[in-house]
Amino acid sequence: MLSVAGGKLTTYRRIALDALAQLGVRNLDRAPRPLPGAVGLASVAWPLELDAPTRSHLLHLYGSRAADVVRPALHDASLLEPLVSGRPDLRAQDPWARTQEFAMLDEDVLRRRTTGWLAGSVGSEHVSKVDAADPAARS
Repeated sequence: MLSVAGGKLTTYRRIALDALAQLGVRNLDRAPRPLPGAVGLASVAWPLELDAPTRSHLLHLYGSRAADVVRPALHDASLLEPLVSGRPDLRAQDPWARTQEFAMLDEDVLRRRTTGWLAGSVGSEHVSKVDAADPAARS
């Protein structure tokens, strides 16, 4: 039995390959496999106009999937509003986090899927914006 602890998402494959090699597994495919969204950053087809800092922020977080994050804003412009005042995150990131990244709680969205927590104390005013972003996600 071999246990592996630690590591980052960006090194998960190398760690797994090293662990398998330690176990004597042969003929491992060591070809690089980019994570979803890690290729095609220069050719993202944005579904709507966004300012350069917002595009850059979304590309940094979501890679080439950033356009998919904001696509629902074509039907609901309020999703382009800030999630937390003074931060670059958009309300569109909340439903994305809940439907695509398994975020369940407001804290999951604010502290683990956005930079909202950097605004300081995550208080009720922030949670109410998250609630408003996707009220159907509450159970």
